[in-house]
Amino acid sequence: MPPLLAAVERGDDRTVFDLLDEVPEDELTGDDGVTLLAAAAYAGRHEVVSRLVEDGVDVTRPWAAGLDPVTWAAERGAYWVLNSLLIRSGDPLSADSPHRRALRVAQAAIDSEAAWVPGPPPAHRAIVSRLEAALGIHRSPDELMARALVHARPDHDDWFESLHQLGCRVGTDQELFQWACAVAGDPSSLARRRFGLEALKFLGFGMTRRPTRSWRESPSRSCRSPRRRPSSCARC
Repeated sequence: MPPLLAAVERGDDRTVFDLLDEVPEDELTGDDGVTLLAAAAYAGRHEVVSRLVEDGVDVTRPWAAGLDPVTWAAERGAYWVLNSLLIRSGDPLSADSPHRRALRVAQAAIDSEAAWVPGPPPAHRAIVSRLEAALGIHRSPDELMARALVHARPDHDDWFESLHQLGCRVGTDQELFQWACAVAGDPSSLARRRFGLEALKFLGFGMTRRPTRSWRESPSRSCRSPRRRPSSCARC
């Protein structure tokens, strides 16, 4: 599959999808599929990862040097890639689920973040928030906001995922709107006010959204939110 691998490595997703349409699914269940999956993950092509997983590539098979795909993505803070790797995973509540393994890895990575080289911050807190929700662990709005404010970057996945989890609680937490209003009016911090305002926006979208799909389904079909993001509200 040299043309397909080359398209993955150069980031030509459209060509990848066209070529995948011509590949029999059973050809992706072996070494070729694992090679393509690893290349797509390394390149950050999360939509290609999702397509490969949906087409039957085995995410439990290790990559070169015995590297576990889920562990690699969680350790790297590769939020989008990890979401795609998990779309066909089984029950997240099982004792040996990849969700639990990824959560442990992401939490450990947060504890050692000082060792990361300069560059875009990895999205470990976004991963932790999403996996906790999948496992039925619901953090307080203050805790979710604290995670978003570590980097305080509205374009970062840590910021988005905290807002996403708050938006998924519409209808279950009657005090959430008042909480967001209070944060939006907090005179002590511009970052807190901005988060509160965005929380109000997410809550507004959440109030009108339709029922969503689960974590195990396509991350490209999400709860209605201001930006296109992965699916899976904790309560959906």
